[in-house]
Amino acid sequence: MTPLKIKLLAGVAALVLLIGSNWGYRTYQEVGRLKQQLYHDMNIWIHMQWFAFGQFDYSLAGALSTSSVAKRQDFLEDAYQQAFYLAQYTSYGSSAVPSLHSLSGISYFWGESSRYLEYAGNEEISALKPSQLDTLQLISQYTSKMRPYMMELNDITNKAQYQSDSNEQVEQIVSKLAQEIGNLPAIGRNDKGFNDFWYSKYPYRIRKAGIVFEGEKKFNGAELARRAKSFMGDYWPKTNGQTIRSNGGGGDNLLGQSLSFGAYDDKKAMSSPYIVDVTKTGGHILRVYFEMPNGEKHDESLGELDKDKAISLAKEWIDRWGEEPLELYETKDEYTNLRLTFIPIRENIPMVQQKVDIVIDRKKGRLLELDATNYFMYYKLDVPLKPKLSPEEAAAKVNDLLEISGPLALQVRDGDLVYVIPVKGIERVTHLYINAIYGNEEGFEFAS
Repeated sequence: MTPLKIKLLAGVAALVLLIGSNWGYRTYQEVGRLKQQLYHDMNIWIHMQWFAFGQFDYSLAGALSTSSVAKRQDFLEDAYQQAFYLAQYTSYGSSAVPSLHSLSGISYFWGESSRYLEYAGNEEISALKPSQLDTLQLISQYTSKMRPYMMELNDITNKAQYQSDSNEQVEQIVSKLAQEIGNLPAIGRNDKGFNDFWYSKYPYRIRKAGIVFEGEKKFNGAELARRAKSFMGDYWPKTNGQTIRSNGGGGDNLLGQSLSFGAYDDKKAMSSPYIVDVTKTGGHILRVYFEMPNGEKHDESLGELDKDKAISLAKEWIDRWGEEPLELYETKDEYTNLRLTFIPIRENIPMVQQKVDIVIDRKKGRLLELDATNYFMYYKLDVPLKPKLSPEEAAAKVNDLLEISGPLALQVRDGDLVYVIPVKGIERVTHLYINAIYGNEEGFEFAS
């Protein structure tokens, strides 16, 4: 090889090395920026939660301690607003920030609490009824259980901002908090006044009384474990002495009790990161989720997925779940995750509220969660699918500030058959929902 060729090759090698180094450095910077952004989002979320939690705690205490009817109503109104905010923002944090992934049960607690507080604050009575007092004290007891965890989270974000180990600490605290309120009793389900209040507000909404799966067969733990094992198949790889056993459970008055199952090896350590929740009545797969037992033991990457492959993986899980055929309704990017919502279509009408949510970790190439809770909440809801209003009658409900911008469509939302009306004319208001049976407004879509 001539000296000239050697110099040329050396120059090319140096150029490739320089480009590669520059790309690697830029990639390193981008990964660092994304991690810092994630920690920043987590810290903001926790600070806002702590502030709203403190306001809620204060207002609920005020409502229980005051003897003034007017002040009690003010306190209950503020507690309701804070609980509603906490439900919404906890749900957002659960889906958007991986460290907060196990907060879905806490979001449910805040949602149920806000519903009850709206009822309690609506009554102008001289003193709280015994049933109201019992329920408000129950809510207070659970917030007392949550307080030390919330304080600990707030302390971590104040002391360890942007530190890599803070993410793991937050995950551990959130997991303990979720376990602390995991067996939450139904809030107000047996309070006649509460149920009458919501029925008077939505008299046309028909829910089956009692547990959703009432009348279906009840299964013992061994049969539920068998069902969980059959469902998971190869996702619970066989190991020496493997056993499928329950590590707890939960439940409520609508869905009844459920048990959580995991796969364990002969050393009684979890051999798979997946946990499966199965209902005792009916044996339905309620939820599948990914946990991180033994630190980073199961954090190996299975291969990065593009969006199409992530959708394909989600459809495999939906087919495996198999209660009924579902169609992909929407997808949402959440950092390196992809959230997909699947719904049933009946008589050509999308059943939007009866949804199954799936979260795929595209970076690691695996399922993070399959949650069918909403699907079963509306499992036996009797919804009329034939509208009484014509599309023209529904369109006439749109006020003069808005212009209809597309065809009307029927949809079932929150247990109601509605017309979805695309509109323009008010910034960020994109759709109106008009009840297709009674003609009243059912809210609007607001693009945030």
